[in-house]
Parts: sequence; structure tokens; C-alpha cells
Amino acid sequence: MELLRPEPQRKLHKSVHITNYYHKNSGGISTAYNRLLDAANRHKRYVRLIVPGMRDEIEEVSEYGRIYYVKANFSPVFDKRYRVMQAWNSYIFDKTRIRQILREEKPDMIEIGEKYSLSLLAGLIRKGYFKSLGRPMLVHFTCERMDDNLRSFVSGAKPFRWFARRVMGNYVFPMFDFHIGNSDYTAQELFDAVSPERRIDRDGNRIIALDPYKAKLRIEISARDEMVETIVETIKTYAHTGHHGDGKIFVIGVENAVRIQTGETGEQALSKIKGF
Repeated sequence: MELLRPEPQRKLHKSVHITNYYHKNSGGISTAYNRLLDAANRHKRYVRLIVPGMRDEIEEVSEYGRIYYVKANFSPVFDKRYRVMQAWNSYIFDKTRIRQILREEKPDMIEIGEKYSLSLLAGLIRKGYFKSLGRPMLVHFTCERMDDNLRSFVSGAKPFRWFARRVMGNYVFPMFDFHIGNSDYTAQELFDAVSPERRIDRDGNRIIALDPYKAKLRIEISARDEMVETIVETIKTYAHTGHHGDGKIFVIGVENAVRIQTGETGEQALSKIKGF
């Protein structure tokens, strides 16, 4: 099945943030999301947070900020103090709560702050199983390393470090359009898990997932003024797919041109180019 690509980028009006790590006593992660909700009002941008709770309920934080609590059981493993939204009872099936929320909200961007039970949601959206959503931008926000979690709760032995790299590189990485780490150390785990030929770019803590099947191409054309409109329209016609990554066209003035072979300058340097 062909993967759906994100719709052409535009100003984001609504974002939905989904995490299992938002709890009354979860420290820095809750603080980060609370700050995000505060910023929603300042920037007049709709922000929705979906988190586990004792029951299904909605908290209106402000005019632009809202928290959806989704009924969830306590974690069966690791830290059993926390409730966890699982795939099978929160978003896989049609009438599950997260599906209902996403259909109602229709966000421009979905950020998932977890790498275990919730990451699959991004993959399902990419595969087209949430057709009513269209194709929002998908962002993964990582606040902790998987190899550290395994070291704390299971073992730090080499096989577990190998397993963490495989999960991050082959499961988490392909699900999303972008990955953001809360620190250099956290981001490094994903960077190390993905081989160079899979074409990733790193900008600080951001690990940007590029399309591994489409090389990026830059074309520069110098032409006389009367040909510019024709060239632009031709490129727009044949390069357009309607998907993210179609590219951009920049029209920039050229002060002069010199044909090195003959020494011709200005329009004379262009006049002998076939087709002009």
C-alpha cells in the first residue's frame, strides 16, 4: 500500500499532542506540555493534549487549549504507578476514543510523545487507515532513550542495546515525518540507530526524516526576461504532484552573464543556448 504524504505545508492552525507521560507527578514532561498549553493562548493557535486518565473527560484549559483524558488502565510493566493508553483500546478500532477525538479535531499536525504503544498510530495514519483526517504532519517527540529504559528495568547487556537500536531505527524512525529530542543525548540514540544511506539530516536536537526514495534536486536556469514566465509555468506543470516535497521556484535578477568560451556578455551570452 502506498504511504500517504503530508499535505502541502501551510500555517498550522491546530495541533494535537498525544502522550502517556502526562501525569500529576510526572515532573518535567507535564511542565513542558503545560507550557505548550499556555503558549496556545498567547499565539492564538489551537492546541489539544490527549493523555491517559481514570475516565474519559475533557478539561478546557483556555480559549485555545484543551486536554482530553482517555480512560486507561495502569501500566502492566515497568512503572505501574502510571496509566497507559494502549493501541487496542484507544485507537486501533473505529469507535475507540482517540480515533473519535482526531475525527472531531482534524488537526494539521499530530505530535506523539512516546515510542512504545502510541507510535503505531503514526504508521496507521501514513498507511491511510484514518482517511477522514487527510494527511497531517506527523512528529515524534522523544524525552528519554529506549536503551536507558531497558537498562533501568531489564538489563544493559549488549543484546538489549542491539534490540533498542533496531526498534528505534526500523520501527519508530519510519513512522514519522520529523523527530525532535529534548536534548542532544536523547536525539543521539535515533541518529545512531539509522544508517547514513537512509538519508537523515540533523539540526541540533532535531532529526529530520527525509524521503529515502526521492533524491533532492536543484536546477538553476538563466534566461531572458521574456522567457521567465514560460519557464516557471512549465516547471509548475510538470513538477506538481500535490505532495510535500514538490519544491520551490525562486525568480532572481541576474546582473550580468559571461560566456567564458567567447567572452560574450549580457543577453549575447545566453542567445546561443538552444531553445532560447
